[in-house]
Amino acid sequence: MFTLRKSPPDIRRLTDHLLATTIGETATYTALSATIGVDILQRRYLIMRAIKLANREAGALFQCVYRTGYKRLPAEQAAFFGGHARKRIRSTARRAGATIGRALETANAMPNDALLAATRELSVLGMIRHLSTERVVRGVPDDVKPLPVGQVMLAVADQLKLLPRPGK
Repeated sequence: MFTLRKSPPDIRRLTDHLLATTIGETATYTALSATIGVDILQRRYLIMRAIKLANREAGALFQCVYRTGYKRLPAEQAAFFGGHARKRIRSTARRAGATIGRALETANAMPNDALLAATRELSVLGMIRHLSTERVVRGVPDDVKPLPVGQVMLAVADQLKLLPRPGK
């Protein structure tokens, strides 16, 4: 039987504080620390879980404000999180590709199966880097709900002129 897991009291208090923050205001580290009685910077995992819970319960969005706290964002800025994630994905894929590439350059005797696995990874990482660029995102058709992955891939392939279009 499924039971709803209760949040620890500190996380519940932090979540309530975050949800009480109006859109455009910032929940400061000082105020968040006062809410639970300990320095929130020493227990950042609590605020991360509270932000996740506030999003799950009310769809609330928060952005970190350097050395200040967390600013509550309006729902219209939800796409910000996609752009932020894509930027991190691109840089992670670039670093991983560079790491694999340097290993391939300096390896003296690498078994063929390991070489094939590394080049497969490089190919996929390159595709991930490309698919996460702003140019590709702009090429995805607008719709009021997320498109199926197949339709998105067809739009990207069309944008890159990879597939011949029937009747053109």
